[in-house]
Amino acid sequence: MTKRILMYSVIALLLAGCFTCQNKNRDVQLSGRFVHHVLFWLVEPENPNARTEFEGALRDLASIDLVVANHIGIPAATNRDVIENTYTYSMVLTFANKTDQDTYQTHPDHLKFIEKFGHLWSRVMVIDTESIAH
Repeated sequence: MTKRILMYSVIALLLAGCFTCQNKNRDVQLSGRFVHHVLFWLVEPENPNARTEFEGALRDLASIDLVVANHIGIPAATNRDVIENTYTYSMVLTFANKTDQDTYQTHPDHLKFIEKFGHLWSRVMVIDTESIAH
């Protein structure tokens, strides 16, 4: 189980762009110091109506004013032993700081999302990270 948790953590960091990369001799960082990464496993991943409804709901969450940047995606067509690709959707939201992310957790639109769309997923995994000093 520990290996799986470590694998998810590494995947989340990579997907969230938390690793500094070199771009023409300058560091490029993801906007926002707090990264909230959520993986969703839908109950009916092949149901086009459920997918359309869920994608719209994720876009609505990403538009909450506390969100600095966002990425909504599906598993990439990659296949290696270390890749987690059993989820249906991935959502990465960044926030200026932990306080803003905490406020987001109780935001009426976030609570409405959980109440209204919770029946669409069978599992959720959340990985939160804060930027390290560089």
